[in-house]
Amino acid sequence: MQQPLWRRVEELFHEARALPESARRAFLAERCPGESRLVETVLQLLAAEQPASARFSTPPDLAPVLPGIAITPPPPAAPAAAAGAMFGHWRVERLLGSGGMGDVFLARRADGEFDMRAAVKVVRRGFDSEHTRRRFAAERQILARLEHPSIARLLDGGITPDGLPFLVMEYVEGQPLDAYAAAQRLTVRDRLLLFLKVCEAVRHAHGFLVVHRDLKPQNILVGPSGNVKLLDFGIAKLLDEAASSEETGTANVLLTPRYASPEQTMGRPVTVQSDVYSLGVILFELLCRRSPYSNTQRTVAEWFRAIESEEAPLASHAAADPAAAREIAGDIDQILAKALAKDPKDRYASVEQFALDIT
Repeated sequence: MQQPLWRRVEELFHEARALPESARRAFLAERCPGESRLVETVLQLLAAEQPASARFSTPPDLAPVLPGIAITPPPPAAPAAAAGAMFGHWRVERLLGSGGMGDVFLARRADGEFDMRAAVKVVRRGFDSEHTRRRFAAERQILARLEHPSIARLLDGGITPDGLPFLVMEYVEGQPLDAYAAAQRLTVRDRLLLFLKVCEAVRHAHGFLVVHRDLKPQNILVGPSGNVKLLDFGIAKLLDEAASSEETGTANVLLTPRYASPEQTMGRPVTVQSDVYSLGVILFELLCRRSPYSNTQRTVAEWFRAIESEEAPLASHAAADPAAAREIAGDIDQILAKALAKDPKDRYASVEQFALDIT
């Protein structure tokens, strides 16, 4: 596999781990069509699980279950803080997750003013460059503009005494969009209704001239009651501000290629239609239970070439479920084809128009 295998297994492990045991195999089969070996690998890891932190402290040993595949994981990085550490008025309780340059912690208000939990996003030591500080400041400015029930709220932010920038966000309990849909066995209609909630959150951001630039199921959490929360505006862009070539290059590195638009991969200007494309990929996967791309195991360079040149099939031809294919055929086929057009001029001009056609 071209993508670091341990990273993909880790993501699937934690998504499946949040589900009832009886729903895990169906979820993994939906996420990994035709990859029975990978499904069994994750299921074996889940069966052998012992009490652990929220993420692998070191990459799992996959050699026993995937012999013959060379795996060279990067060395584990120490979290940016430990339980009890303070970020402003917020005391860390535990690690929630880690990314390439930072960590997210569950924290609780500790000054006695009121009781509240929050998610604290902090840059890991060694990545706290001046550019990263500017990016954190930009994210804080963007989030301060946005107030919507389906967008995770900014609560606080600052810099620690030893110079690490942090953001305090609304703590959201939920599952990634695709995991929720699989666990709840949602119908095509229910998946469309859920997707429209996502569109409304993105439309609100666009109304404040904010393009997300990294929309993907993992950044869209769904709570037990079906409420949607849009997360992680870490590489979002304000349309009324010019981006430097350095910022554009950094965003291209940090984005998730699988959901990126062609103009993002080619370094061209980003508009609201870039988010429309990403939403098109998300909806295609949500309805068809597979990617619009023929292969999801690619290097970044291979992804960029595929995004620029590989046309998506008709959704009704790609859907894993024949009944779903019949529901998708026709209008939904055409809607997705327009959202996934390679040229922004051929896409929907706005998320609002995209959503209107779905309704």
